[in-house]
Amino acid sequence: KTLGWRAGCRHIKPHRCVKAFVFGGLHTTYVHTYSFFLVPQKVVHSFVFMGSLSRATSLLLSRRAAFTAKRRHASTTARVVGGVHPLVDVGGFLDNAPTARRGEALTTLRHATFEGGPGFFYAAGVEDLLGDVAEIYSLSEALHTMPMHVKKAYAGKGGSSNLGFAYSGADVGEIEVDYEPGTKATARAWDYSRLRFKEEGKSPVQALPELKALQFEEKMLSLYERQNVVGGALLSAIAEVLELQDASIFKAAFASGDMGTIRLINYPGDSEVGPEDMGATCGISPHTDFEAFTLQHQDSMGLQVLARDFTTLPNGGLPWIDAPLGKPDGGEYIVMIGDVLERYTNGVLKATPHRVVRTPHTRKSIIRFNAMAPETVIEPLQQFVTPEKPAAYTKCTMRQHMETTIRNLDLGLGSWDSTAGRSISAHYRY
Repeated sequence: KTLGWRAGCRHIKPHRCVKAFVFGGLHTTYVHTYSFFLVPQKVVHSFVFMGSLSRATSLLLSRRAAFTAKRRHASTTARVVGGVHPLVDVGGFLDNAPTARRGEALTTLRHATFEGGPGFFYAAGVEDLLGDVAEIYSLSEALHTMPMHVKKAYAGKGGSSNLGFAYSGADVGEIEVDYEPGTKATARAWDYSRLRFKEEGKSPVQALPELKALQFEEKMLSLYERQNVVGGALLSAIAEVLELQDASIFKAAFASGDMGTIRLINYPGDSEVGPEDMGATCGISPHTDFEAFTLQHQDSMGLQVLARDFTTLPNGGLPWIDAPLGKPDGGEYIVMIGDVLERYTNGVLKATPHRVVRTPHTRKSIIRFNAMAPETVIEPLQQFVTPEKPAAYTKCTMRQHMETTIRNLDLGLGSWDSTAGRSISAHYRY
């Protein structure tokens, strides 16, 4: 008889289906995984006397009612995207969320990020804040079909002085950096930053009429602020599941003026690449993001990720996983851990390696890099440093890590070691 049991035992994880079979005097419990991350099916055998069987069955049945009562909400926190990818009810971390909902979401977040999960997850329950992806993709399409003179006006570091807007792409001679040396990307990107680009620009000028007509700055600022609400809530939740001694440290460093960026990226399909893309090997080469974490939405397949505890394949390759699409009505961004959280936690959290492969179809994505304030000191927190596990990361500031990584990329040094399958930027020694 199939029973649902939200197990309290350590060896039986939450959200698994327990099937009990009786063969004479043998009581066998079969644990079938349908959890939010891929775990091999396990079979647990327990030999009991027939006198104990009814007691064991009663225990299972008594838990069934409780499980059924919670099942509707559990379908939100335990649902997976694409079969194996965890979905976390990030709406449960917002200020007005009920305590029970927050508790469920925290459990899912803990498992997804460092207790057996892949280290990345999809964000659910925030459609009211991030559900306008169709409008953002429409804006992205308008931007990427702008005349060449508009793109060139915002290209390179000179373009970043234009109210925090910048454009890059092979079509204007500004090829996306090769995170893995020797690669070439097809990505074209419009970037928006409230702080970083404005600091770099020496003489800000007004946006060109073409961008003003699209209300580019107003729409980006609105999206940025709404992403900040989600970002602050996520950082508070991450601090809670890590049981930080100072639970406010992440959110405070984020809220005091971060160096984040929104990227609207267009990847031309194979039939649309031009002569300037000759020799392109990827959409974007493998890397980890330099900031605390990344929110990314994609309109079609192409993004690939590595799970936190991946092992090299027998042929020496890496087990890249196709990141599936979220719900079609938008709002489900994939959340990837960045260098900063790995360094803060001395490797308890792992930055998510990812890449974008070339595709026959045109592909777009909406990305938000969530960074800390420029002068925030990033180093392993004391609770993660022990004699058995000394600090594996050196101290730096957010600004220093961003500037050093970008400088190394400009010098062609890369930020990803493909031979070792290791992030150079996450482990950089200052």
